[in-house]
Amino acid sequence: MTIAKCPLCGEKVKVGIKPWIGQEVDCPACDATLEVVSLRPLSLDWPYDDEGYYETGYDEELELEEDEF
Repeated sequence: MTIAKCPLCGEKVKVGIKPWIGQEVDCPACDATLEVVSLRPLSLDWPYDDEGYYETGYDEELELEEDEF
């Protein structure tokens, strides 16, 4: 069994014996839906939606300071 770290909570996530890029897995601790983005090293991140943005599962909007543009 291959294991990776959840980028949200840091918990270990079981990915399977032969993970592949784009494989979706769920974190058992925080229920985040994650995607395999790298095999060596094995790395998880939030999946992209059709427009190329991460789907974090959160509905909060990010506010940027005027000097951050």
